[in-house]
Amino acid sequence: MTVLGPNGAGPLAPLAIASVLAVMVYAGGHVSGGHYNPAVSFAIFLRRKISLLDLGLYWVAQCIAAAAAAYLALYYE
Repeated sequence: MTVLGPNGAGPLAPLAIASVLAVMVYAGGHVSGGHYNPAVSFAIFLRRKISLLDLGLYWVAQCIAAAAAAYLALYYE
């Protein structure tokens, strides 16, 4: 929700977004391996560290989480 307003966080928006992602990786990386993005999961799959089934499950969970976050950001400002 950093950049929802007309001026948002201004030039500091990328820093705020990156800081939140860094905290998420450090806080939950040991649980999910840091798979917060479908591209990251795909890269891990290409390195043969997860199976195709796991990749599909990660993608489903990531898409559901993205839809939930978009809903919360739009309707609970």
